[in-house]
Amino acid sequence: SELQVPNVGNQWGLLIDGQLVVPKATRYHAHAQQVKNLTIDVDNPVFAEIGAGYTGMANFMIRDIPNLTYVDFDLPETLVIGAYYTMCAYPEKRILLYGEYNNLSDTNLEDYDCLFLPNFELPNFKSNTVDVFYNSFSLSEMPKATSSEYIEQIQKICRRYFLHNNMDRKGVINRGFERTPGSEYTIDHKVFKLVYKHFDLFHGHDGDYKEFLYRKIS
Repeated sequence: SELQVPNVGNQWGLLIDGQLVVPKATRYHAHAQQVKNLTIDVDNPVFAEIGAGYTGMANFMIRDIPNLTYVDFDLPETLVIGAYYTMCAYPEKRILLYGEYNNLSDTNLEDYDCLFLPNFELPNFKSNTVDVFYNSFSLSEMPKATSSEYIEQIQKICRRYFLHNNMDRKGVINRGFERTPGSEYTIDHKVFKLVYKHFDLFHGHDGDYKEFLYRKIS
């Protein structure tokens, strides 16, 4: 029952004891609980995700974390899907879409439950406003110059934790370029301190993917 998702769209998955469990529900739920624990002492936590897809993980956070402000930065085409899914699942939520504001840097985050913003709005977002910044897999899929730009913006916007799960193996070629291992991301260690690095919960000890948690120190 903890893995139940909103009845939106043409769902598919496995029926377990009469409950439909959709793909990746266990991962989304587990990471949502991690975020909940990281923000347990925050009254109005702000969470931002790069590349949320259809917002499967966001569903569990919106459901389980009180007074959460959720921010999704994604490619515009994918952002439309995530925004539509969330608006159907939670029609009572106060949702801000791209273009519904004059100046993003002047937008009061406490006025909204969810914000759906294209990736190119990252440089216009307020500094030191996000309690947990999260990414799963997509930083691994980018050329190094692109992932470095994302990380630079994360370092500016984040005020507490940066949690990510990405590939950490050298020599992987994807779509004509070599993937950058997670251990080699251009993170300024005067800004972020590594709290831990360990195997990804859903890839095992010998998998290519690792989980990293950083804490903001500057």
